[in-house]
Amino acid sequence: MCDSPATASANNLVTMGLLQKPTGLRDLKVYVDYYRGMTEYDPTGNPIAGKSGLMDGEAERYASLSQLHATWQKDAVLAAYRLDPSTTPTAQVSEDRPIIIRITITDNDLVRPLVFFTGRKQ
Repeated sequence: MCDSPATASANNLVTMGLLQKPTGLRDLKVYVDYYRGMTEYDPTGNPIAGKSGLMDGEAERYASLSQLHATWQKDAVLAAYRLDPSTTPTAQVSEDRPIIIRITITDNDLVRPLVFFTGRKQ
């Protein structure tokens, strides 16, 4: 957030409308990732290989919500469901399927990044 209004870049969070004013945080970064929301099926009703999603739990059984949350925090688990950032999410997941959105906020002063999940419902 070092850009002045006169030199604001396309990556400036104020210019993009995500923040109303500079935060004062050094080297603030925001990352947005999109993930496949649930298994997609072909027209005959069969699951499409490689199209299973996070909300299905991959037939896993979790002892608690915290165990599920801990699993979802692992980048190796999430990577399998991450959508291609060079293509619009709805081109990869049909409009009748949910998409999970992960927003990560970090800067030089944060001990750990702030991570938020939201999504588009089916």
